[in-house]
Amino acid sequence: MRTSPSASPSPIDEHTPLPADDPYLIAFGDDEQGHAVPRSEAIRVYATVAAADVEPRDRNWTVAGRCGAPGKLVTKWGPFVHGNPYLRTNRCAACGWLVAIDLLTIQQELDALAPSADVRPVFARLLADPAPAATICEAIVTAATADDDAFDLDHPVTVQLLAHVTAHEPRLLVPEACAEDECHHMPADAPDGWRCPLPDARVACAACSTLAGSWAGEWQGTFLDQCTVTAPCGVLLTVAQHYGVDITGSEVTHS
Repeated sequence: MRTSPSASPSPIDEHTPLPADDPYLIAFGDDEQGHAVPRSEAIRVYATVAAADVEPRDRNWTVAGRCGAPGKLVTKWGPFVHGNPYLRTNRCAACGWLVAIDLLTIQQELDALAPSADVRPVFARLLADPAPAATICEAIVTAATADDDAFDLDHPVTVQLLAHVTAHEPRLLVPEACAEDECHHMPADAPDGWRCPLPDARVACAACSTLAGSWAGEWQGTFLDQCTVTAPCGVLLTVAQHYGVDITGSEVTHS
C-alpha cells in the first residue's frame, strides 16, 4: 500500500546534484502529490536555474510532471520509483502508469497494487479477490493491447482509468491495539512468537471515504467513522463489471 512528507520541500540550490542515471525524478505539486519528471526536463530546469543570477528564494524550480501537472523539482528526493519513502502515499497514480508504459514496467505497477505477503492472508479473508485493483488494471491493460476497438495503452482515457482504479485500491484498517501488539487476540495455546492475525481488521476505500485533515494533528489521514466506505467500492465494482472481471466471487458479464 502506499506517508507523505510532513511538510512541503524546501527549494534546493544549484549545488544539489541530479541523481545519476535515473530516468524520472520527483516534483512536488500543489496537489501535494509526488509527480514524475523526465530526466531531460529535470536537466533543462536544473541548468536554467543554475544559470539564473537571482537570489535563492527567487529561483523557479517549476516543472511539468509526466501527467502534465505542475510541481517543484526536488532532486534530493531521489528517483520516481516504488520504494521511495517520499512516495509511499502521495505518489501520482497517473504519473506512475505513464512511467510504467514508457519504461515497459507494467507488471511492476500491477504488482505494487497487490497486498504484501505479510497481510495478503488478511485481504484474502476479507475480500473475494485480495487484489481487486490489480485485477481490474490488468483487464484494462489487456483490453488496450489486445482489442483493436479499445483505446491504446498510452491513450489519455486508458491512463485516466488506470489511475482512477489505482486511487480506489482497498486499504487495510488495523485497530490500534492490534497495530501496537496490545490486543487480546492471542489464544491460550498460542506458540511463542505468535502474532495477531488481525481478526478485527477492515478494508476500505480511501478515495471514497473521508480522511481526517490537518486539524487532526498526528492522526491526519486516518479514516473518519462517519464516512468510511467499505472496499471494494462502487468505482471498482463498476469498472470490473465493464471489463467483465469478477472481484466479488460471483459471475459477471461484460457490459
